[in-house]
Amino acid sequence: MSLITIVITPGVERFGYFRHLERIAYGKVPPESLLEVQELYDTYFRSSAAWDAARR
Repeated sequence: MSLITIVITPGVERFGYFRHLERIAYGKVPPESLLEVQELYDTYFRSSAAWDAARR
């Protein structure tokens, strides 16, 4: 089971994104802070009933 899936694509700077994930993991910033940078790192979060149902 995967808790997080990351796909690396060319053309988008990712080091800052991974540093941001580290700050979340250590509790320095809340997970919701990713919503503020989703356009910068081209990471958009969407709800998925199928995804949620598969994890119940």
